[in-house]
Amino acid sequence: EDNLSIEQQEDTVHVRCYSDCKVSIPRQATVIIEAAYSNVTIKGLEGELTVQEAHGNLILHGAGPTQIQTVHGDLVVKNVAGDLKVSSVDGNATARDIQGDFIVSDGIRGNLTLSDVSGNATASVDGNTTLSLDPAPGENYDFTVKGNVLCNLTPDASVAVHIARAGQVTVKSPGVDLNESGDEPIEFTLGDGDATLKISADGNV
Repeated sequence: EDNLSIEQQEDTVHVRCYSDCKVSIPRQATVIIEAAYSNVTIKGLEGELTVQEAHGNLILHGAGPTQIQTVHGDLVVKNVAGDLKVSSVDGNATARDIQGDFIVSDGIRGNLTLSDVSGNATASVDGNTTLSLDPAPGENYDFTVKGNVLCNLTPDASVAVHIARAGQVTVKSPGVDLNESGDEPIEFTLGDGDATLKISADGNV
């Protein structure tokens, strides 16, 4: 009992636990995690989620709009009904099925794997980046990567692509076939160019 403290003030419940614990809450609840000193797994949440600091890995399967400040381990996110906004990840980050914007403000120290984003996406990545995108009209995607970038676009993608710099650039897409140095900026348009994709990489693209 000394390891667990629960306090309720009106509609807010404060939980402090100094060992491993499992907490079951209503799906629509709004959750704020101030600090976690081990791994955290969250499943089946529909309300808003805020994580201020996770010292281990953070695994999230289902949530409403989500804000994450700092993850000192790996981040794995699937199925967010809204925006996913992250400040920093010290490990690798994997995100899929984000039904809003995907924004990383301070950076990812490891690798990034991102797929199925309904809104805008931007991130700075120290490692490699793998993208699977279906660009929507008016959306903007912007990635600055120190490693390599592998970007998979849908066959009917309508996007204007700007590669500011890269080691070697290889593009195999309907109407565009490139294999050249990325010392100078490279631009091309797929379809009508309804979305915008910007990539800057120290490695190959």
